[in-house]
Amino acid sequence: MIRSCACFLLVLCLAETLAAQSRPVDLRIAVGRCMPLSGLVDNEYGHTNAGFGASLLIGYAFTPRLSLALEATVIQMNNPERPEDWGIVLVPLEAKVRYRLPAQGKVRPYASASAGLVNEALSIPAEQDPLNGDFTVATVGVGAGFYYPIADHAAVDIGAAYHFGPTHGKKAMIEGESIRIPFDTNYLSVMMGLDFEL
Repeated sequence: MIRSCACFLLVLCLAETLAAQSRPVDLRIAVGRCMPLSGLVDNEYGHTNAGFGASLLIGYAFTPRLSLALEATVIQMNNPERPEDWGIVLVPLEAKVRYRLPAQGKVRPYASASAGLVNEALSIPAEQDPLNGDFTVATVGVGAGFYYPIADHAAVDIGAAYHFGPTHGKKAMIEGESIRIPFDTNYLSVMMGLDFEL
């Protein structure tokens, strides 16, 4: 009970602090294409197609150029030959630092770096050691993109990012068995969305 009250007070104080600041909170909703790289594309289990993703980002601008954000994404990939029973679902949850570069006319470019966790749900049939289950690993990423304002507090946000999760050789408990994952989780995401300053 005491911990719950303390957490509630901390959240309340943080909300009051944010409300008192004049710097904006960002909300971005985006969709895009996610392309597997390296061993995630071709491995002993087959070929992984590029997939689709959707993300929700909430950020806070500490300065006009520097912001910290929390981003949640859902990505679906499959095998072109067996789309009905072969699939990989990635759910990254990342903290992201974004640095806005000097504007080029209306275009406002930025660079980003991220770190967090990615949950991988695998449904990959095989005669030996099928992968059916999920596990979680750390992930890091770097990216770049740009904003293009379309209203006073809204902009189109287009960005690309490279993500790396060191899963090759990792032992994962899948359906109660310890199985080594035969690939790293490397992928390139290209996302387009709307960014709102709240």
